[in-house]
Amino acid sequence: MIPLLGRATSRFARRWIPDPLAFAILLTGVSFVATVATGSGSFGSRSSVALGSWYGGLWEADGLAFALQMCLILVTGHALAVSPPVRRGLRAAASRVRTGTGAAAATAVVSIALAYVHWGLGLVGGGVFAREVRAAAARRGFAIDLPLVVASAYLSLLVWHGGLSGSAPLLVATPGHFLEDRMGVLPLTATILSPANLVLCVALLLALPLLVARLARGSPGEVPAIEDEPESAATEGEGGPAGAIDRSPLLVVLFLALALGALAVRVGERGAALDLNSINLLFLVAGLVAHGGARGYAAAVAEGARGVGGIVVQFPLYFGIRGLLEGGVLLGAAADACAAGAQRLAGIGIPVTAAFPLLVFFLAALVNVFIPSGGGQWVVQGPIVVEAAKALAVPLPKVVLAFAYGDEWTNMVQPFWALALVGLTGVSARAILGTSAALMLLSLPLFLLAIALL
Repeated sequence: MIPLLGRATSRFARRWIPDPLAFAILLTGVSFVATVATGSGSFGSRSSVALGSWYGGLWEADGLAFALQMCLILVTGHALAVSPPVRRGLRAAASRVRTGTGAAAATAVVSIALAYVHWGLGLVGGGVFAREVRAAAARRGFAIDLPLVVASAYLSLLVWHGGLSGSAPLLVATPGHFLEDRMGVLPLTATILSPANLVLCVALLLALPLLVARLARGSPGEVPAIEDEPESAATEGEGGPAGAIDRSPLLVVLFLALALGALAVRVGERGAALDLNSINLLFLVAGLVAHGGARGYAAAVAEGARGVGGIVVQFPLYFGIRGLLEGGVLLGAAADACAAGAQRLAGIGIPVTAAFPLLVFFLAALVNVFIPSGGGQWVVQGPIVVEAAKALAVPLPKVVLAFAYGDEWTNMVQPFWALALVGLTGVSARAILGTSAALMLLSLPLFLLAIALL
């Protein structure tokens, strides 16, 4: 069944899922046509209003700031994952692997644990660990199913949005976020640090490695060939005073003191420091400390920045779509449709407070196939689900987490973020999708149970 599912998923992706940028442009066109069609007044006035709303959303200051925050999430995670101490730790852990079953399970544990801390760290660190596991298997001569091992690393994207770098929970915990006037600021204790979410994270950490180990036992695998050691992103830099400054640990100490002082002031002023900006600052500092100087860290950041092109271009488009939704009647209509769907489910015995989060989960799961960014997706869907939740008196933290779970769930059939793993391991995205799709389906009961317990 699993091989058939994998082949069907790959065929569907190749035939029907366009490039994410192409879909963002297509979605923009559809939103524009729908906004004009449902507006009032003459066609010219409707078009003019829609174009103005789109342009205003496209270059909205909040949207541009959010795009930069997402870029920093990725590059700071990448820089930390490839730092010398983290890589040494990953290599030491990989050296303990002795079997193909252990290779898959250990990769799942490492990638999931790292992703809870930081999604970029989980994705890149999981890929680095998979590469180290491959090297260990080549040295010791035991067989592994390399696509399964890499798919195990991709499991980081199945848990990230409930972790400490989850875009939607962090954003709504940040004062001044674009929906603050509608929902206020939600503390992380109500979302990613809530008991139900923590229980789900632990359950996924325990269950998913067991599932991949079971799959590995049914796969013969093969002994990988020995490959050359990849070059480190760090460089020695120039000699003389300039080189000494580049490598000086005093700069790291200075920046560390400034960052910790700023976070301490923030805690004193607001009573909490964990939001999107503070998380980025913490991981920037952690990466700088791990590299031991500005030169190596700058090289690692430059390497990680290669993966932010999609964020830079696509996030303004998502905010443009949001501008279209808010500039017309579509936002209210979509919110009404969500509320009506929850009420229909209530008619068959499912309470509205349980039905609506389920609806948000599956809607987010569907949209994520086409908008492979939790932050960008929240920009488009957030206003809709928040308005509907307020109309139905559904607790907003429950809605935010249901959205986060749906977004991360279908990452297993969305190859966009797998490109980082392809570059690190040489395994194609299509080789990963079959196993990851099966794991997605097998994890569904855990997500549904977590939503019921929220």
